[in-house]
Amino acid sequence: MSNSASSYVKLQQAYAAEQNAIGSWSSIGYKDPSGSSTGGSTTNFTYSEGESKATDAWMAKSRVGLNDCQVGTVWKMGATYTSSSGNITFTPGFVGSGDGCTEAGLTPNFNKIGAAAASSN
Repeated sequence: MSNSASSYVKLQQAYAAEQNAIGSWSSIGYKDPSGSSTGGSTTNFTYSEGESKATDAWMAKSRVGLNDCQVGTVWKMGATYTSSSGNITFTPGFVGSGDGCTEAGLTPNFNKIGAAAASSN
């Protein structure tokens, strides 16, 4: 799942460098792990592109319980483009449910994807 988010970040950066904007999944050439550019499902996750690019441009919602996290736990990535600087800021998010369900406990590097991408601009 975090590889999928990393791919999204890289494609969004390339798109913004050329188009000076944030793009949709299909416009940046992103396909989720199910192979869809409009949102699809795998055994463990349902992937989607949210309404607000700033808060949920990329989302993965669990379809099964994963370690301490219940079904419906959400990993998401927001993307904001600043035209004056040409930079994209990526904001990872996590909405977990279940005792002991933490982002770091299941995907230790997910919260670093956006920070590393933002600092490389």
